[in-house]
Amino acid sequence: MTNIINVGLELDELLLLADLVHRSKGDFEPHLYYEPDDLHVQGYAAVVMLQMHSRLEMLERRLSAAAPEPLEFCSPTQTLRLESQCEWRKHQPKEEASA
Repeated sequence: MTNIINVGLELDELLLLADLVHRSKGDFEPHLYYEPDDLHVQGYAAVVMLQMHSRLEMLERRLSAAAPEPLEFCSPTQTLRLESQCEWRKHQPKEEASA
């Protein structure tokens, strides 16, 4: 049985939450796909980290699907934003921006 709870968010709140999830997910990635050694998490802790990474991945997909347009990580602002809000796109020549 799935309990669905609808939460109303302003666009800036959705973007903030999506950005936080994206960054949190990235914190797990360096520890997930390496050969076991003394520098990386091993055993049950590695399983828990993989599970959390997967849950964050699913949440990020749902948040992205709820956005009015695709989300993109913008290097100049170092944030996840709507594709049309990315500053670097505004400074591209028109033929490159449409590619």
